[in-house]
Amino acid sequence: MTMFTEPRKRLVDWVRKQLTGPPEPVSDGPNLRGVLPTERFPCGALYPTSQWGEGIDPASEDVDEFEEISDVTGESSAELAVVRRYIPPSSLGFSFFIKGEDIRFQVLSRAVRYERTERDEQGQYKNDWKRRELVSGQGNDEEFESISCPGKDQRQSFSSMADKARVDVQWRHFVDGWIVTISLCNAQEVSDGLTGRDYVFERAEKSLFEASLRCVIDAGDVGVYPRVDRSLLDQEEQEIELQYANRHIYAIGHGCAANWDVNNGKVVELRSETMPAVEVPQMTADTGSGGEPVLSLARLADIE
Repeated sequence: MTMFTEPRKRLVDWVRKQLTGPPEPVSDGPNLRGVLPTERFPCGALYPTSQWGEGIDPASEDVDEFEEISDVTGESSAELAVVRRYIPPSSLGFSFFIKGEDIRFQVLSRAVRYERTERDEQGQYKNDWKRRELVSGQGNDEEFESISCPGKDQRQSFSSMADKARVDVQWRHFVDGWIVTISLCNAQEVSDGLTGRDYVFERAEKSLFEASLRCVIDAGDVGVYPRVDRSLLDQEEQEIELQYANRHIYAIGHGCAANWDVNNGKVVELRSETMPAVEVPQMTADTGSGGEPVLSLARLADIE
């Protein structure tokens, strides 16, 4: 099976590159021609927000769109499905549990943007885009903030990437430690009153791509993320909890997946994954659980 490992990795890397970027490097000229970056790279993109609160009242939008479709098509309401407006994400992040007398970690974030650089004969910008790295003030491809526990429930916010992004760190006290939520947000807004082509192009220019977030633990112990109370789970969910009781989850993602690195039994780094990938083992009847009697159907069948 090892002979397939490298080709499989190359395939996964190629798919990830097609969905998140970056595009193939060019010596001169735009990186994208005739296509919006928001259409080309749907994964790992953080869109700007709208001043007018786009999609804030989905109930009324459903009714309006439903009536508009009925007027145009003339079909009965029973034959039409309600169309909901899609609100693209403007942030991603993850939460984890950490404890200790001294809690310190570094938050590292990065993203890129695209801008139009060439004009046509009429002086208007073409649909050609150049990729721009958002280099940090420290001169690195990642911006970082050193974070320490404030000792109370608190939200810490840090401007990032030339004020185009913001990093939020939310602290919530839980039992003998803290649940920490780290988010990378697009801090830009689409100008009020734009419609049509102007709106689409400005939104693309103010979107952030290849967004990623990392947390490197300097001090403190990252523990297993608190699970839901078993009494709130249905029978099927309880069975799943039992089967995977030995699989530890150290973080949960918000708008992305979460991953982590463990060294000598301790979590040393957590990170966002906008296109998670995991190697699925060959199908087998052996669960590899060590043969615990609690999962043995033969034993359960003998219990009256």
